[in-house]
Amino acid sequence: MATESTLDITVYLGPGDRDTLKKVIAFFAPKAEFAILESLIRTDFPDPKTTDIEPDDYPKGRVFCKDFELRWEKMDSDDSFRTVLVKTTGFDWEGEQLPDDFKESDTLAVEFSCGSGGAVDDYTVYLRPEKDTSLGRSLNYACIKDRPNKRNPNAKLHIRRYRDAWGRLIFWRYCKMEWE
Repeated sequence: MATESTLDITVYLGPGDRDTLKKVIAFFAPKAEFAILESLIRTDFPDPKTTDIEPDDYPKGRVFCKDFELRWEKMDSDDSFRTVLVKTTGFDWEGEQLPDDFKESDTLAVEFSCGSGGAVDDYTVYLRPEKDTSLGRSLNYACIKDRPNKRNPNAKLHIRRYRDAWGRLIFWRYCKMEWE
C-alpha cells in the first residue's frame, strides 16, 4: 500500500572506473547483509561479509541492508561502470567517512517532490526455489541467515519503491531478503 511520504533516502552517484569501484565494494560489503551478483551466465547470492566481490566476475550487482544499497552495472560501450549508492536518512557509517568518490544526486528529490509530493510503498517478491533446476543449476541463497527446517522454503526479496506525485515509479531499492 502506498502512503504519501517525504523522501527518506539520499542517492549518490559513484565512481565509474573498475579500480575505484573495487575499493568502494570492499568498503560497503562488510557492512551489508545481502548480496545479489550477476554475470551473463549466473546469479549468486553470497554472504557479502565473507566474499571477495570482483566487478570483472560480476559486472552487475548489489550489496544491501535495510539502511543502504550499493549497486553497480558495467556499461556496454566502454570499460566503465554506473554506480549508485542509496542510504536512509539519518544512517551513520559508524564514524567512518563515506568515500569521496560519491556525489550526491538531487534528481530523485526533485522528481519526488513535484506536485503535492510522492509516495513510498513496500512490496515483496518470491525468488526461485533453491532446488529449482529450470535454470540448469540450483541456487544458493547463502546471504539469507536462519535457514528454516522446511523441505522447500521460499526466499523473499523486500523492495521499497518511490513514486512521484502522479504515481510514476522513479526509484526502487532492495531492503532485505528472508526465508518465508
